[in-house]
Amino acid sequence: MDPKENDLSDLIAGHLNPQGSHGQRDAFLKRFIDSLKLPETFERTLASIQREHGTTHLTHVTRFVDVVLEFPDYAIAIENKPWAGAQASQLEGYRAHLDSRYGGRFCLIYLTADGRPPGSMSEEIVKDEMKAGRLALLSFQRHIPVLARRLHQDL
Repeated sequence: MDPKENDLSDLIAGHLNPQGSHGQRDAFLKRFIDSLKLPETFERTLASIQREHGTTHLTHVTRFVDVVLEFPDYAIAIENKPWAGAQASQLEGYRAHLDSRYGGRFCLIYLTADGRPPGSMSEEIVKDEMKAGRLALLSFQRHIPVLARRLHQDL
């Protein structure tokens, strides 16, 4: 396995896809959603998984969220940053896009090696969004340990 950010995002998207080649149907997706303990209820029938989801609801810049799980009335977006930090205003832009597109019915996941908060968002916004269930900080070490061990071996 080549541990590049895009390859890791492909791997995450592939495992969360119930029609994926892993043959586990929706087992990974269900466990992932349950682990998030989201305050929202939404139809869990998977509508689509998108890689490199464009922020088309922003007028000033288009960026691409690594993985987006779109449900009929909800979205889970994953920004995968195993090594590098977020660019200036990157997560704020993603949050604004998701809010505009999904009317506040989303969770933006910031996935890093150690679960650190994004430096591109103020501590107050991070706290508020986490409390509202619209932001989750996940780590490879804690939340995806098998992949984290593999990454460590490959480096």
